[in-house]
Amino acid sequence: MFLGVCAALRAAVLALDGYTYGLLDDLLSGAPVPDLDVFDTVERAATVLGNVHWGAVVVTGIAFITWFHRVRANAGLFSPNGHRHSQGWAIGSWITPVLLFWVPRRMVSDSWLASTPLGPDGERQYGSHRLLNLWWLTWIASVVTTRIANAWATGGNTREIRTALGIAVASDLLELTAAGLAIALVVRLTAMQDTRAVVNPAHPPAQ
Repeated sequence: MFLGVCAALRAAVLALDGYTYGLLDDLLSGAPVPDLDVFDTVERAATVLGNVHWGAVVVTGIAFITWFHRVRANAGLFSPNGHRHSQGWAIGSWITPVLLFWVPRRMVSDSWLASTPLGPDGERQYGSHRLLNLWWLTWIASVVTTRIANAWATGGNTREIRTALGIAVASDLLELTAAGLAIALVVRLTAMQDTRAVVNPAHPPAQ
């Protein structure tokens, strides 16, 4: 639910960024602009929407990390020795600089393998990691493009701000895609663990 709210807010940010980019493009090209006061209105709307969005990001981040920690706990029951990082890193990896760019992905990968339902012969059926890889690469790309957009925006002149907004639009699209992929990942991995628990009822999912 929280991921869906974040996605909806990011879509609104995308629409506003795209509209503002169009206004700046018209201004720089000499095309008529409805009213210069519209920039003040857009700036106020962007500030309010940005604050609401980041508040939602914080709440969603807490909910996602809570789910992530539970998933790692379940995976530890399914495969106690199949993990490269301890359960504590399910929280710590997201708040540790630099490490957050690869440790969470490794933990999801290990949990994904541990949660894969067993076949009739008791062997694990290794599935594709395409969803996991797409989500992670898209999220990383959105973080990088956001930082680039923020760096461009510090220039202050209209052309640089327009360039920053163009990059921000790309970042918005990437973050929106990442949110959709994250929703699919949560649904898929949760279902895998539910199925795995049925295959091995001696170790039910952690509550």
